[in-house]
Amino acid sequence: MKKVLIVSWYFAPCSRMGAKRFGVMCKYFKENGYETYVIAAPSLITSEGMEAGLEIPIPPEHIFEVNMDTSNMYFTSAILVLLKKLKLCSRTIESLHFWYKNVKKEVDLVQLKNIGFDIVIGTYGPMANLYAAKYLSKKLKCKYIIDVRDFISDYKEKLPQGYRWASGLDYILEKISLHFSDGIVTVNPKMTKDMRKRYPRKKIITVYNGWDGWDVEQTECLDNDSEKYLYFAGVLYEFTLDGLVLLFNALRVVNEKEHIKMIIRCVGPQKVKVKRMVREMKMQEIVSCLPPVSEKVVEEERRKAYMNVIFTALDKDNCNMVSIPGKTYEYMHEKAPVLGVTLRNSKLAQILKYTGKGIGSAVESEIVDFILNADGKYEGNDNVLKFSRKYQASRLCRFMDYILDH
Repeated sequence: MKKVLIVSWYFAPCSRMGAKRFGVMCKYFKENGYETYVIAAPSLITSEGMEAGLEIPIPPEHIFEVNMDTSNMYFTSAILVLLKKLKLCSRTIESLHFWYKNVKKEVDLVQLKNIGFDIVIGTYGPMANLYAAKYLSKKLKCKYIIDVRDFISDYKEKLPQGYRWASGLDYILEKISLHFSDGIVTVNPKMTKDMRKRYPRKKIITVYNGWDGWDVEQTECLDNDSEKYLYFAGVLYEFTLDGLVLLFNALRVVNEKEHIKMIIRCVGPQKVKVKRMVREMKMQEIVSCLPPVSEKVVEEERRKAYMNVIFTALDKDNCNMVSIPGKTYEYMHEKAPVLGVTLRNSKLAQILKYTGKGIGSAVESEIVDFILNADGKYEGNDNVLKFSRKYQASRLCRFMDYILDH
């Protein structure tokens, strides 16, 4: 049995998206020939104070917890203060840098060498994961691959007035980190394409986040007598709020013909703005903005929804920021159809069409028609199975086999 060491600040039972990727997928590694070990921060509760909802997928003794050392943060803190004064935002200079320092200090290298690892995976972000993984692979004399689930130097989300991204600095640190890797894993084809242009000599593969749990046939569906509602739970970004306005306008038209509500459980910095939008557009009778809850409650509400909703940017400048949100795959095995409020030619729209799970549109009349007439028509096809975490875990393990053999 080969052995893989995953370095990830977030891991189960924390239920954030950063923890879910390997916190779910690695339970399928053993059947694909890999024993899994993890270096992570102590079990974290999500930033919104919700319960940690993920089941720990590997034996507890395979998880090495490393605390954050805040006693020697002066240098990093000084750089962060300087960047703030210069109104620069960096994706690579971060306070978690000293977690990497603590990994070097606390991890027992003799113990890790005795385990005999074949390969180390560093997951971005935060950047400290990559630094730690690179260090450990060198000390353990084994292969090293990077899992990039978010942009590093290409991030372009809207910033406060007068601020700009420190893209040049981020690009330099990205190249240094990725240069020493034996392979790169991304979460969508667009990112894979971009990485291949930037690092043409690297072996690169797409491994989707995927869905896990029930099969489509086993999923609970909405009772005919139950109240119909659209459902969204997660983070809304500044560049997706135009899509929310579009959906609210469509729902206003829908409710002239049929009573269909919407439930939003928004976390993150936009939640106050979303509540204000609901009030200003006078949508209180149709849209309910509810507080964050545990992952278990979210799953229950999602399974009973009439329709699940996903947003991406509607303008071309930001359309590649989050081309396929991670929740897309989780919705694929649910009975409810999926509405993607997105550009018609976006990656999200293409994948919904490919799997037969819904549509992607930024046209109000199309959205209205879909909401009124989608029931029972978008239950998915055989392509849905390709996006299961089990299938994607198998792809990742075969990629690791390839890296080890070459």
